[in-house]
Amino acid sequence: MVSRPPGTNHRLSNSTASSAEASKTVVFSPLPSTSAITQSSRVEIISGLNTERGFSEKVSQRISVPQRKSTSNVYDSKWKFFCQWCQSKKIDPATVSVPVLADFFVYLFEEKKLSIITIKGYRSCISQVMNAKGVNISNNLDLALLFKSFTVERPRVHREIPRWDLHVVLRYLMGPPFEPMATSTLK
Repeated sequence: MVSRPPGTNHRLSNSTASSAEASKTVVFSPLPSTSAITQSSRVEIISGLNTERGFSEKVSQRISVPQRKSTSNVYDSKWKFFCQWCQSKKIDPATVSVPVLADFFVYLFEEKKLSIITIKGYRSCISQVMNAKGVNISNNLDLALLFKSFTVERPRVHREIPRWDLHVVLRYLMGPPFEPMATSTLK
């Protein structure tokens, strides 16, 4: 991976539905090294960014992991996959732009055939890192439209009937060891 020169401006969209501003230029501070970022955990990156913003070490640690351990583990797995994708594209995952994120989400949708809810989980994971940088991608209008196009192309299927056959289950319960009830054991 190639590290960017210090002071490089990155154009990131920071739109909200209520905001007329389409994008915002954000200047990221130079990173120690790109390989250090890809080897660091998501929580370490967020904590470091929070410390740079002036939060104490204890506060940085706490606000870096606001979710349960199980959710944090899922996010760490998603972050690792995102870092691998970035590495294959020679991109620093901590300084991605909204268009690059859109490419990643399209990759998940078209190539990996992931469900929209799973892709939104990736967005939530990456959003924590971007929020620590001062960029909100959760309400980005461009990404919202991208996700809407995913929904139009592959709408969520609501199953009205259960995946199992009630008739088969009831027929099984009518035979031994459940019937006749008088001969059935409590166990």
